[in-house]
Amino acid sequence: MKELLSCKNIEKTMGGHRLFVGLNFRMYSKEHIGLIGFNGSGKSTLLKILTGIVDADAGEVTKVRNLNLIYLPQIEKIDPNQTILDVAGTASKDDVLELANLFLTISSPNKSF
Repeated sequence: MKELLSCKNIEKTMGGHRLFVGLNFRMYSKEHIGLIGFNGSGKSTLLKILTGIVDADAGEVTKVRNLNLIYLPQIEKIDPNQTILDVAGTASKDDVLELANLFLTISSPNKSF
């Protein structure tokens, strides 16, 4: 498997709360990864660091060339009068197609789309 991304010694503190110290990991092609943790433990912050939305306080994130990472934020308040299609309609066409392809790939990992 090809290494797509690596994190070395990532550190992040937010609001006086230390989220990561010396975080190291690698992601490889064809891997499926899940993040599990308590609220406020840094899951979303880590994804924002990986996508470049937020900078780590220290450490290094290395990605292969042309690797496209997308962060889809949690929506805390949704208008109860909106449908899923209404909310999805606010995303760009390219993002929706990429997410659809990702879901198809995850649900059928041995198929090419």
